[in-house]
Amino acid sequence: MRRVNKLITIGLIGVTYLFGQVELLNPRFKFTPGIRYDQSISSPKDYLGYELGTEYTLYSDVLSYLRTLGEESDRVS
Repeated sequence: MRRVNKLITIGLIGVTYLFGQVELLNPRFKFTPGIRYDQSISSPKDYLGYELGTEYTLYSDVLSYLRTLGEESDRVS
């Protein structure tokens, strides 16, 4: 009987694991081709000089870029 309970428990945990996954990234925040962005605001590539993910970015550079965004945009404070 204990073995049956153990198998049922493992099965339920497995089913929960397989079907209980949630999408962690809201689709609203995914990058979508064709969206128009404000050209007066520096992109990370414009500011850093390279595409994000191609090189290591220092924390101080990230903070500096965020400060620049705060100056250029009324939506970042």
